[in-house]
Amino acid sequence: MPHEPVDWQVVGVESAAVLAALWARAAAERDGVPWPACAPADLVELLRDRLARPGATAVLGRAGGQPVACGMGTPLDGAPPGPRSAHLGLLAVDPTR
Repeated sequence: MPHEPVDWQVVGVESAAVLAALWARAAAERDGVPWPACAPADLVELLRDRLARPGATAVLGRAGGQPVACGMGTPLDGAPPGPRSAHLGLLAVDPTR
């Protein structure tokens, strides 16, 4: 059965909890453990800190109004700005997708 199309949006610090929840669910599925009810507070804070860095970028994909995928990149520490200085710090897809 096909899924609804995913609409992507660039997001910032305000979406840290949503990004963390997606990552936590995907990691739990990968590890074969029960899905958490919400993202751990320390993970949310870590993502907030990373998203607050100059040059950090995150995208959030929604289908049917629900978050289903995300990605985040941050500049490498000490690297000059540019396309080769980015670090993919997070990539997650909802396990139901």
